[in-house]
Amino acid sequence: MTSVSDLDLLDFQINAFFTHDALGRIIRINEPNGNMAPRFFLGRTRNGNLWRVRNDLDTKTMQDLALLASEEPVANDLKSEPRNLKKYFILLDFEQKASVGTAGPAFSFPNESASNSDRWQS
Repeated sequence: MTSVSDLDLLDFQINAFFTHDALGRIIRINEPNGNMAPRFFLGRTRNGNLWRVRNDLDTKTMQDLALLASEEPVANDLKSEPRNLKKYFILLDFEQKASVGTAGPAFSFPNESASNSDRWQS
């Protein structure tokens, strides 16, 4: 059985939450008549960080956000604010006011689970 890391789960979460264009930029919330995706999404795990930018940001802003996100340290305390949070705000405020959203784990699995045969027995 292959182990799935928290970073893998975060990638699954991002792909489930948002529709993406061919370049991997987010477009909309992935639901019927979904709203526009946030202009910037940063997800953090103890295994690493992933981020996405919305497809309608200008190239310079996308590049600057990606550079800052790539420099973001991996945190053990995921409730602490990202090191570059204020810089993200500065970049995003050039176009419109930024807002912060937080969420707990979207996927949570026990370390051990029943085998498939046990799970489906009545």
